[in-house]
Parts: sequence; structure tokens; C-alpha cells
Amino acid sequence: MPDDSRIGAVLAGKYELTRLHGRGAFGAVYEASNVEIGKRVAVKLIEPQYVRNEEVVARFRVEARAASRVESEHIVQVFDVGHDPDHGLFMVMELLQGEDLAARLDREFKLSPAVAVHIAVQAARALAKAHAAGVVHRDLKPANVFLITREDGSLLVKLVDFGISKILSEDARAAGSGARAGDRALTRMGTVVGTPNYMSPEQARGLPVDGRTDVWSLGAVLYEMLAGAPCYPHEWSYEETIIAIATGPEPRILEVAPWVPKEVAAVVDAALTRDLERRIPDCATFATMLGDAMPQAARPRREESLYMEPSDFSDEPPREPTREQIEQTVAIASDHPLPERANTTVAVARPRALEPEHAQKPVWPWIVVLLLALSAAAAFAAYRAGWIRPPDAEPAAAAPAPGPSASASLAAAAPKPTAPRPIVQKPKPSATASASAAKTITKTSSTAKPKKP
Repeated sequence: MPDDSRIGAVLAGKYELTRLHGRGAFGAVYEASNVEIGKRVAVKLIEPQYVRNEEVVARFRVEARAASRVESEHIVQVFDVGHDPDHGLFMVMELLQGEDLAARLDREFKLSPAVAVHIAVQAARALAKAHAAGVVHRDLKPANVFLITREDGSLLVKLVDFGISKILSEDARAAGSGARAGDRALTRMGTVVGTPNYMSPEQARGLPVDGRTDVWSLGAVLYEMLAGAPCYPHEWSYEETIIAIATGPEPRILEVAPWVPKEVAAVVDAALTRDLERRIPDCATFATMLGDAMPQAARPRREESLYMEPSDFSDEPPREPTREQIEQTVAIASDHPLPERANTTVAVARPRALEPEHAQKPVWPWIVVLLLALSAAAAFAAYRAGWIRPPDAEPAAAAPAPGPSASASLAAAAPKPTAPRPIVQKPKPSATASASAAKTITKTSSTAKPKKP
């Protein structure tokens, strides 16, 4: 992190900034200490150039109010909001130790289905709580999903950055009851707000949004965790991505990630459905569906144990992707009709080192086997025609005609080909050569007859 002139400052005589933790588009987060009780906290400040920007200030206040009104262990806690005469508005939050999901995906490329579902279930429960409190996040993405390892080794997910969240009016939420009242209450936006790759179709169109917008965004995050690439490649322009989300084919994860268990894939597809009436109705249902698809992954547990029980999740263990399967995603992305630049984009947006590709088996052993088989067939036909006779042990004895045992013996003597590897297609003999050989054998059998003794 670069040096920052704010380090050492004491905000409102209470919070001393000790270290720059990270920077966003409009603000910076610092590690700080409460000078009265010594408690370590995180403090978010608006960047100096935006302290008089009304829109940024309004967004800052919305984030503080939205996060503080939702009580959930899966949402970052806000302790205090204040104003410093030298540094402007600040927000005091719990200090998180860990990493965000974006950093983990950068490092690991993709997550196992069990770990991905474990993270998504916790995020869905957090969103369900937010919706029940009348808050729609509207900007769910890997960078806003924070991963913490507890002392017992279990994984805790916390959602952060409610800066562009929408707080639904009390009148709108009163139209229903419980979690779904918050989900169904509609709110209008004057402009398109959100991160394009994880934005719902209704967001992309600037239409009213409700809790189902967060269902789509969480589905897009889960898709990326499982497939190792986002639904819409990061290389696409803003306009290309918006058009694809609003009018292009709906993402179908098994087309690019066939190793995902089909039960989990069905839930992802249901979340990424453009039709709001067919989409998963709310995040509480989303969490339940994921728990039904992979029960063990939905329980609090040590993360390493999520890798050890594939039999609990499906009839067979999830298959790891091969190089061939990953390369197939490139072709699928190239066939995407929207937009035109899609055919230049690989589906694996962040390339990682892959296992070395296995060399293909040579074809010539199969040619040898084919020639031996044809030679054996020709020899057998000649023997039946009487062109070849075994040496007579006794002149008076007639040469016996070969019976079924001779045929079986010849067939058994022919070498059997070994099974080819899955990536090698068994070569087929030329249709012209096969027809010619069959014609020759038939003609010989019909014209040449054995002499009577």
C-alpha cells in the first residue's frame, strides 16, 4: 500500500488511523484503534476529492444505514458513524481478518462444489436477512463476499459494501409480510447501478428491482465459483455485457462446467433465469434449495472436511475438469451470438496453469492389427476353397474339412486390440478398402471349389 497522509490522524478525537487496509472507487478503509478502550476497528473514509460530492456522500450514508439495520453474523457490523472537521464523514466497522472471494478465485481459479455451495448458502442467508429488513444489496460480487476462518477452522462468510444498496420504504414493505415482503417490494432506479458481470437483467434494463435481483447476482457468483469463469467474460465491454445480460441466451452452467453435480447445476440455472416469475423467488428459498442439493455443504464445518465426503453429495464424486473440457468452453463462448466480440474471448477469464496434456497414442498399431485381421480372413477363405492343404500324414487318408473349431482357433489366434484411451478415437478402415476385400473374398469363394479326392 502507498503511504497515506491520514495515517496517525485521530478522527473526532476517538479513532486513530494506524494502517491503510484498502481502497475503493470513492473511499478508503483503514485499520484503526479506539484511543479510549484500545479496540481495533476498521474505519471507512470518503476520499478527499469526493468529500463534497453529494452523490458519494449520499451513497456513504445509505451504506451505513443499510448495514446497521440488518442483524446477521453474515453481514459486516457497523458500530458508529461520525464527522471529522479535517477528514469528513467516517464509518466505524468491525475489523475483518481474511480475504475476499475475488482474491481467492484469483489464486485458486475455481472452488470445489462443496466449498462453493457452503459459501453461497451463507451469502443467501445474509441476503434473506437484508431483504427482510427492507434492504436490497444490488452490487453482490466476489469482491463483496468476505471469507473468514474461525478459530475452530470453520468458514464464515460476511457480505460487505452496501454502498449502492436500496432501502425499501416502510409503505412498500408493509404490502407483504416476512422475508418475502422485502423481496417483493419494488424500487425504481433513475440510472443503471451495479457491476455489469453480476447485474440482473432488470438492473441492466434500468427496471424496478427487488430481492430477486440479488438472487440473480448470487447465482452469477456461484456460477463463477463452480466454473472458474464468470457468466460474461470480463474482457467484454460494458455495452457488450449489458446487451448479453438483457437479450442474450441465459447462462447454463453444465454447458461450460460438466463436472458440476446436476442437482447443484439445476439450482444455479433457476437463479439465472431472466423471467422473474420463473426465477428462484427469494434468497431464503435459494439457501434451502442449495441445502437440498448438497446437504453436507450447507452445515457449519471445517472447510477441509468439505473436500472429504463426496459420497454425501451425489451418487458419484464431482469430476474435476480436464483440459479438453475447459477448452470446450472456449468454443461454446465463441458460438454465443451476442455480442460479436464473444468469439475472441475465452471462458477462462483468469488463466491458470493446467496439468500437462497427455500425449495421444499413435495410430499405426491399429493399422497393423487391421492388416493382420484381413490376412487371417484371406488365409481362412483360401483354406476353405482348397487352395491350401495340410501335409498328408497317410496317403490313403482324405484331408478333413475344417470344422467350427478351426474357425474358432484362427479367430483366437488373431491379436486382440487393447482398449484405446478416451481421448483417442479408434480409426475406422477405409470404406473402399473394406468393400474391395469383401468383394474379392466373395468372388473367390463362389468360383473356386475344392477338388474331390
